[in-house]
Amino acid sequence: MWSSASVLAADAAAANTAATAAIVLGDEAPTWLARQGLDALLSGPDGQQLVGRWPIPGTDDNQEVAA
Repeated sequence: MWSSASVLAADAAAANTAATAAIVLGDEAPTWLARQGLDALLSGPDGQQLVGRWPIPGTDDNQEVAA
């Protein structure tokens, strides 16, 4: 479902691991990322989904997003 996943984590290795897991988890990724306390931007053919606090594209604002 997701063709790309950007994740904010404690370090690059953790972010890469979580992003890879999000791609594999598909529909379950937003819930899993939220439970891990990670912020993410998931993108796929049907659009994007924000998880946690992620900057809203085109603004300087952050948005808290519930999974």
